[in-house]
Amino acid sequence: DEIQTHSKNSKATAIILSIEGAHSFLKLDSFKEISRSQKFQDKMSSTKFKHFNAMLTKNIIKVKAYEDGKFAPFFVTVAHHFNNLLCGHAKTQKNNLFRQEVGINKGFNQLGYRVLISLLSRSNGRRVLIDIKHLSAQARKDFYTFRKTSYVKNNDPFPIICSHTAISGIKTLKHYTDKFANGEKEKAADFKDSYFNTWSINLTDEDISEIYKSGGIIGIVLHEGRMPGKLAKKMISKARKAVKNEDDLAKKKIKQVLLRKEYMKLIAANIFHIVKVIGKEEAWDHICIGSDFDGAVNYFEAYESVEDFDTLSEDLFAFLEAPQDIKEINMTSQKYIKLKFGLTSREIVEKIMYKSMDGFLKRYFTDQYLEIGENTNINDKT
Repeated sequence: DEIQTHSKNSKATAIILSIEGAHSFLKLDSFKEISRSQKFQDKMSSTKFKHFNAMLTKNIIKVKAYEDGKFAPFFVTVAHHFNNLLCGHAKTQKNNLFRQEVGINKGFNQLGYRVLISLLSRSNGRRVLIDIKHLSAQARKDFYTFRKTSYVKNNDPFPIICSHTAISGIKTLKHYTDKFANGEKEKAADFKDSYFNTWSINLTDEDISEIYKSGGIIGIVLHEGRMPGKLAKKMISKARKAVKNEDDLAKKKIKQVLLRKEYMKLIAANIFHIVKVIGKEEAWDHICIGSDFDGAVNYFEAYESVEDFDTLSEDLFAFLEAPQDIKEINMTSQKYIKLKFGLTSREIVEKIMYKSMDGFLKRYFTDQYLEIGENTNINDKT
């Protein structure tokens, strides 16, 4: 209700709280030990397990209870760039800037499951939803199983969020779990022949299906390093170089438009891939913008901030009206038109830019769902 009130005020900004990284529930003085720990014993009987479990439980309750629960986060991104003693994280950097090797590609452990249960509980305050961004492939598999066996089975479903992501074009999570089980590591060469970035941090078709079936939502990230594969990078770099080398102002503006078109081809390819996997018109209600503007290391040059959202929406509309073939992923203009499922270009732009997220909030960002557990709009398809 508060969001609906503020949205009618052109001078108001509504902010919904979330947390990226469940390590935020641990004390800072234990962080160094956590991030580098190779020896943590994930046994309920161990002293350290009891210590960290008590700390996490206490701080989650404290955050949920702050100001009588008014400021409980809507969702928590459990993993981030590095080891947090709870679950495995996916690789995010070509170098080891974040000391990522410890805990990378692992699944959920018992302490991590305790955190999930505590966040999702309504008995210790408002339910906090889970964001799967940064989870390793194995941790995502574990999470989907946990959700089905502990919640869906007990008629208490919750939507899966992936707040800021791209797609990998890979079909199953098994592709990655088998690869890592064989001792292979991710490297830039993995996507040298791909239009999409095929690292495991991005969504597989299996992930897309799980999110859709849960009634969840996918936020498309506007990130130069996360979204494009080598083939897309090459096209964008060529267009960027043409802009940089052009001195004539009129010609430069034309070439800037061409650069934006290359970015939009990539963004649209990611969006349409999600729709293609789901295969229904309602797929459009599960996709929004997850820009990562508050934390993106390398944002898209054509869309650097929220101030560029008008340009982004205009470019998306232009693409939908006259979609460009992308031979690298076998997408033709006719296939794009078919995947619109009869929706107008304007209707799709409105969904992507705000209506899908607005609908998601109306379903789940309510006292009825988060506090009481009642919501007639939930339609879990698992």
